[in-house]
Amino acid sequence: MDCSGLVVTAFSKENVTLPRTTGDLSTRGDWIDVKDVQEGDLLFFATSKNNRSVNHVGIVTNSRPGYVEFIHSTTSRGVITSKLSERYWYLAYVQARRVM
Repeated sequence: MDCSGLVVTAFSKENVTLPRTTGDLSTRGDWIDVKDVQEGDLLFFATSKNNRSVNHVGIVTNSRPGYVEFIHSTTSRGVITSKLSERYWYLAYVQARRVM
């Protein structure tokens, strides 16, 4: 399962219909400041070198001041939990959105 598939599947369990691609997901809901993210918000990332186009998405699972944890699906490790403070994700972060 890819990252957007994980998001679409998770939200469909709550009867929330979302578009299937990460690019389309990145325009849904309301933009929010990363300092204001809550559980269930979406985080978007640009993980390709020399390209800031959004190509990865995760769902916030835990948030408190200065700390954000999210679940996402990776091609190499499957579905995992990561922290936004990890250097890779911190540098790749583009935006957060609230769809519910």
